[in-house]
Amino acid sequence: MDVSAYLGPAYSAANPDPAELDRLLQNVGTFLPRLDGSQFAEEINAQLQHRTLAVSRHLAGLHQAQGHGLAAARALLLGLRNVPDPELLEMLSSLDLPEPVREALRPVQAGVAGDLDCSLCDVITDALNAVARAGEQRFAT
Repeated sequence: MDVSAYLGPAYSAANPDPAELDRLLQNVGTFLPRLDGSQFAEEINAQLQHRTLAVSRHLAGLHQAQGHGLAAARALLLGLRNVPDPELLEMLSSLDLPEPVREALRPVQAGVAGDLDCSLCDVITDALNAVARAGEQRFAT
């Protein structure tokens, strides 16, 4: 995978392919430079963060409009994993989700608020797993 895909139109809300957007959103963390002191890294980081928020909101909106709350939650969690943004968290909180998923989201809310001692990435991974389990249970019935 090449970072150019993240800097071009493929990684934007204008991309009509939700599957490609989901794949890119899943892997954006590979390219988010976390280097201090480098103006280049800061500029690239800002661009990728901005695009990550836009793609996450866009995918969540698409899924929510189709009545797929779990898929919308997944898109928002993938965005939050790389950019802990209160707007994504607010969108996540507004979704109608099964209680086990809501329970798994509580530590994510605390982590984004800075009230959590463990890694935010770990609690988001736990929440993504809860979303996956809820989806499996939904299709099993």
